[in-house]
Amino acid sequence: MSNLLDKASVILTPTAYNNGEALCVKPSDGSGDFDFSRNSAATRVNAQGLVENVQSLGSELVTNGDFDTDSDWSKGTGWSISGGSANCDGTQTSQTNLLQNGLALGTGKILKITFQLKDYQAGKLIYVNLTGTGVLEFENINANGTYVAYSGLSTGDNFITFRADADFIGSIDNVSVKEVIDNTNLPRISYENFSYDGSGNIIPNSGCGSWLFESQSTNVVPYSSDFSQWTGIINLSIGLNEGVSPSGEVNANLLSLGVDVSATRHRLYLLYNFVLGNEYTFSVFAKKDEQDWFQLMYGAAFDAQSYANFDLANGVVGNVGTSTDANIVDYGNGWYRCSITCTATATISSTYEILTTNNTNSGRYPSYQSTTNTNVCFLWGAQVEQQPYATSYIPTSGSTVTRNQDVCTNGGSLATINSTEGVLYAEIAALADDGTSRRITLLESLNNKVSVILSPTSNSIQGLVLSGGRVQFNQTFATSNTLDFNKIAVSYAENNFALWVNGVKVRTDTSGVTFSENTLTNISFADGNNTSNKFFGKTKCLAVFPYLTDAELTELTTI
Repeated sequence: MSNLLDKASVILTPTAYNNGEALCVKPSDGSGDFDFSRNSAATRVNAQGLVENVQSLGSELVTNGDFDTDSDWSKGTGWSISGGSANCDGTQTSQTNLLQNGLALGTGKILKITFQLKDYQAGKLIYVNLTGTGVLEFENINANGTYVAYSGLSTGDNFITFRADADFIGSIDNVSVKEVIDNTNLPRISYENFSYDGSGNIIPNSGCGSWLFESQSTNVVPYSSDFSQWTGIINLSIGLNEGVSPSGEVNANLLSLGVDVSATRHRLYLLYNFVLGNEYTFSVFAKKDEQDWFQLMYGAAFDAQSYANFDLANGVVGNVGTSTDANIVDYGNGWYRCSITCTATATISSTYEILTTNNTNSGRYPSYQSTTNTNVCFLWGAQVEQQPYATSYIPTSGSTVTRNQDVCTNGGSLATINSTEGVLYAEIAALADDGTSRRITLLESLNNKVSVILSPTSNSIQGLVLSGGRVQFNQTFATSNTLDFNKIAVSYAENNFALWVNGVKVRTDTSGVTFSENTLTNISFADGNNTSNKFFGKTKCLAVFPYLTDAELTELTTI
């Protein structure tokens, strides 16, 4: 920590959290920690560049899941344990099981099941499941990789079973079953801006972390990562578990041309009841296989310009309809998250679709013909939400799923905030430049507060001080891009107010009063009432200082 940060009374950086808490670096006694709630599951991009659920897990329920010893497992014909794995050699002439009994599974729990298939040669694992759940967690597995699933137990049976067919040859390792203790009120530290090696692979831990706070959103795609369940599969075929997805698991779908490869149109779609005037974003993770281009589009509830083409070879957007905003984001390892945002022009049931195309300039519903059964691309993580931009991935498996808003409030304390003069500092970025007000506030009430604001005015930053219900300082500054991280500080003292942005004192006011002692009591990622103008965005650092000189503020805010 630099000498300058030593002067801060409160410092929040994306380093640590507990269930329901975002933990401050300073003070270290817990008096500055923030209350956090979401009351729903959520995903993030971790330091390895993988999309994962944020969750805390219970203790391991499987014994000897790494097969260090030849014990604890019942082995059917063909199965043996040696070399740190359970191996099936193909000598079985019918279905054969590897299982473990006596797991303390209980009922009414959500369990995370993980295992690795390696040295695969032939056949398939017919299923892998926790007996008694009534749901097969994995089916027909025939590729090396790490597999992860979640199960809700409905009975008290205590088995985990790997059932192989008569032809299966391969090895199982790293079997794990753990209860999900909490995945609803854990804050998210998400990573971005990774470095890549010469093959386009993410270099782990090269990205930069920030707190991710988002508004509520619902993924209306009922099967976000099982495209074989989509209503319309026209002249296409879907292969499940054909590749490693952005989650690091072997659960990507392979989109291929169907039997009639000469058909002029190849489509994959689902229906949804869109509402006139609402803005929707359709996003999907995609990776090139044998074809460079594909298209995302909306159907009859939108105008004919509601589409975009995406080049998965070069990671760029091609032709875009005039009523469409399109975006492509590199997730490493050849994966891109592609999205289109459009406004519905009718209230009807309509499609959202994925189509094949080999032309950057093709319009909506492109024609495409081939003479071979081409593997088009890999797909994973589809999402349609009533938002002006794509939010973090919300997994679904048979129904719509809602991720509630992130709420982070009540940081700091009376002892850590100087009311009469000081500095509120934040290094922050907006999730979208969408006309909403995003605020971080030192407060006592709506009438007494100091706010750093990403303004509703496009690409604008605002500093605000209210004392006794009267505006003492209210200045706005236009910056190049609020989607990028900006270092912002509002300094306040009697007759001496200033807004600092990226190393420059951009606005001042030499007239005004501040607060009496012991007025400001806490910090919130919201407005003065902790319920409006919530800060939905990304935060690298938040700090409160008693007061700083101009030279120190220049150092603090310089990018």
